[in-house]
Amino acid sequence: MTAVSTTPTPTSAGHPDPGFGATIASEWAKLRTARAPRRNLALGTVLGVAMSLLVSAVVAATFDEWSPAEQADYDPILLPLSGSLLVAIFYVAASVGVVASEYSSGMIRLTFTVTPRRWRVLAAKAVVTSLAVTIASAVAFGVMLVGSQLIFANADLPHAGLGDGELWRTYVLLLVTSPLWPIIAVAVAFLVRSAAAAVSIVLALIFAPGMFGGLLPGWWQRNVLSLFPGPAGDSVSIGHLSDSAQHLHPAAAAVVVVAWALGLLALAHRVLTRRDA
Repeated sequence: MTAVSTTPTPTSAGHPDPGFGATIASEWAKLRTARAPRRNLALGTVLGVAMSLLVSAVVAATFDEWSPAEQADYDPILLPLSGSLLVAIFYVAASVGVVASEYSSGMIRLTFTVTPRRWRVLAAKAVVTSLAVTIASAVAFGVMLVGSQLIFANADLPHAGLGDGELWRTYVLLLVTSPLWPIIAVAVAFLVRSAAAAVSIVLALIFAPGMFGGLLPGWWQRNVLSLFPGPAGDSVSIGHLSDSAQHLHPAAAAVVVVAWALGLLALAHRVLTRRDA
């Protein structure tokens, strides 16, 4: 590999290196016209909402058959978020695709020719993807939470009213943490330059601690797995709804989340400036 200079240079057409605003506009245009990321964002939203409302409807229809212990564990705000599994999978795929598709098509060379300052490309893709995912998340989580409460209310089950502060606190925190995964996905995609590998890595960071954490002693869950971005993000957004051993104090979890995002972006930038496109 040959080292790549980050010194500002004119583009091949003799025009000056575009500013960050122009790079943002360019990346937004790419995202709006790229079929795969838009499709994945739409599928994640629709399928996630559908799964959440279906689970809520099943709960409403079978709640009287639950045992007292199961009814005691029922949480009308946490339960509707079952659809977030599909939301995460498709949103991560969309975020990775914003980067990986350019490597697979070879378009990344043109992108770096037009914008020699590679940090601008990295930052612009992270910003644009985070914005798109946050907008989609606002729709998905809003419909999940509100729609499920209407289903529960219609079945005379305990539910959160539309003026319930806990409901909207959860919604706002979910939106606050929603940029975490697109930022990590963009950074990982630049690192591995493969859609399949990047999606696998990011989904492992999200789901592996929850899937395998129960096999490890409590100390490992509290002091190791809790530092993964998945549990840390959950600690910020839904930690107040759960007493999981993997949940940190929200302030500490926020530091972990920011550290993962900035750390991976810094690593991606370092790699970008030291290898060819």
